[in-house]
Amino acid sequence: MMALLPCFSRGATVTASLHCLSLKFMSSSTRVLGLTYTLDLSATSSDPANGELYALAPGTSGYSHGTFLRYLDPTFGDPVFLECLLNAPLAADMNTNGVADLLEASQGIYALKTTGAYNDPLWGLSPIRATWTRPEGSAVGTCKLELIDLGLTFTPQFQILEYAGGLTYANQGTNVTGWLRVTNAVQESSQVTGPVKLGQASANRLALTPGTWTNGASQFLTYNPLTTLDRSGQDYLSIIAFDDGDPSTDLADYAIWYLLISDSSDANGNGIPDLSDPVSAVAPPSLSVAVQGRLVVVTISGTVGQTYDVQQSTGLAPATWFLFKTVTLTNALQQLPAVAPSGSPLFWWARSH
Repeated sequence: MMALLPCFSRGATVTASLHCLSLKFMSSSTRVLGLTYTLDLSATSSDPANGELYALAPGTSGYSHGTFLRYLDPTFGDPVFLECLLNAPLAADMNTNGVADLLEASQGIYALKTTGAYNDPLWGLSPIRATWTRPEGSAVGTCKLELIDLGLTFTPQFQILEYAGGLTYANQGTNVTGWLRVTNAVQESSQVTGPVKLGQASANRLALTPGTWTNGASQFLTYNPLTTLDRSGQDYLSIIAFDDGDPSTDLADYAIWYLLISDSSDANGNGIPDLSDPVSAVAPPSLSVAVQGRLVVVTISGTVGQTYDVQQSTGLAPATWFLFKTVTLTNALQQLPAVAPSGSPLFWWARSH
């Protein structure tokens, strides 16, 4: 008895990461003349403050980010919410992957200065000076906020929201299906996982299909792409919008993120990463068996230049399988070394590297 089991096409893993364009600010306070003043940031003008400095649509205000300053003056008793616009230092991108160094933990920023303004109900538009620092390798930094007209300086910590990991995928013609698994830069137990479907619009562009991922708390993260995944070198960058990027808060917040995928593989050497190169998609191998005289000949078909492992066994138990032959095809059909039949059944299966 001889049998062929299913063959498996190549899978590949590339690096992938998510970077939120919003920043999460912690509560801060400053003490002047024996009085303690408190400052929080929030996406809305009501309690509880969620700490979000949120990204604004480009060209809408002259500033990159907005928030409400929840300002507590001990002489007033109740906090006031001051609408605020603030530029974040987004120009620096030392590794040229399209994600600002501010939003990427592997890149540090040091004493970068920006400006902003907030709307004081008594004095009108009032200026802010900001100085940003975050060491390389850390997701947490500080932002010194000088509220000039109030004569107060706060230095809150801020946290970037970043997940890094991989995308395991397989090409199917011009379609790419895969599985995303990325881990929070601060809390390793927090992951985002889920299916990914891409369409190869061109060698330089991938179209991401809307979908749903799951976070470490088993909460659903529904997303829609705002842009295609555009390639620059080995990097593909898209902007996506979650219905709610942080379901742990009471608000639908932290919505806008970068999706960055990097693929350094180029199987056919044509300068296009395999992820967006239809030519590099590997056909699944197939096997056939023929008896020639007293010998059994196995023939494998697949992609010329691709390497395949062919395994053999006398049974289906996992422990009985062994590597029969590793072969790199020089022809679309290639015969493997002949074997003599035995008294036991023989099984073969193949997979590509």
